[in-house]
Amino acid sequence: MDLKELGLVDPATHWYYQAKIVPFKSAFQKYARQPKTVLDIGAGSGFFAKSIVQLNSDLTAICIDPNYDSEWQESDGKVKFLKSTEENSADIYLFVDVLEHVADDLALLTSYTKQAQSGAIVMISVPALMSLWSPSDVFLNHFRRYRLRQVEKLVSQADLELLESRYLFGTIFPIAWVVRKLKRNKPPSSDLAALPKLLNALLRFVLKLEHGVRFNKVAGVSVFVVARVARHDFLADNLTHACRRLQLLRKFKGADRFRRQIRCSSVRLELLRLVKRGKKITANKQFALAA
Repeated sequence: MDLKELGLVDPATHWYYQAKIVPFKSAFQKYARQPKTVLDIGAGSGFFAKSIVQLNSDLTAICIDPNYDSEWQESDGKVKFLKSTEENSADIYLFVDVLEHVADDLALLTSYTKQAQSGAIVMISVPALMSLWSPSDVFLNHFRRYRLRQVEKLVSQADLELLESRYLFGTIFPIAWVVRKLKRNKPPSSDLAALPKLLNALLRFVLKLEHGVRFNKVAGVSVFVVARVARHDFLADNLTHACRRLQLLRKFKGADRFRRQIRCSSVRLELLRLVKRGKKITANKQFALAA
């Protein structure tokens, strides 16, 4: 929850947060392998980090937000709230509605993932579709809203392995679109508000069902992406495939063009990192490196 919206609703009961945490919990249970630490960047109230920590008694979390007035701990020290930290290593990284708050989203993302261990899981959510831009985005100091492909491209540029991606809150997208168009000329303000208990329970039930399904590439109010810091074997497989293609093309006119593609590829950049770490590479990979 954004610090500017603290006190407007209770995330422990509000339909939006109770539905939104579902895909995060599902991804954690599906992809996390003996995790020990969670790093929540731009954590605000820390709702998402605290919810993930409750799934595993061995987990600890650090919630980072430069807008905190002070630093403190909760849950017997298992969840720390810090303005900043020099320790960026974690098993789970949460970027929950934070990338849209900065001008250079890729720089923020890679400032953490470039230091991450191989196999670490990265979960991202951002507001979806500029057609939903409203005074709420202005109130929250957003730079943009995203299409699904934009976030997938961002993940690729960060040299992360995409695991799954989809829109969230697709069920209420038509209603959200109409409401935001009606509000477009109003002063900046938050969209969060408490609802009658029956309506809140109905929305929570319907949206939890929706978010239990891992396929919505059409539209929604949020984008949700899960990625993994690429394992060395994953990068090596991609590089080997590229090298085989390069060998086949060497005798054709398109060879020079393909060499340029290899030279600029994120796979080749990762190979350079492996070389710097003293990793052995095959003759085929050396050829790609020299191309």
